[in-house]
Amino acid sequence: MGKYLQQMNESQVQINYDEEIDRVIVKYVSPTNGEVINQIPSKDFVDFEKEFVKTIGLLFDKSV
Repeated sequence: MGKYLQQMNESQVQINYDEEIDRVIVKYVSPTNGEVINQIPSKDFVDFEKEFVKTIGLLFDKSV
């Protein structure tokens, strides 16, 4: 746990907005190698949400 907290302390924060899912994504990135240490919401959740939005789009046509 201590090493994880140290990595978080030394990381850079990236804040991005994803228009496809209408959500802000926060990433903690290692300044030495660019590796994502943590992401909020998680990458798995973001991927799920994007697939969900695509599925809803197929079920319900947005044009009138």
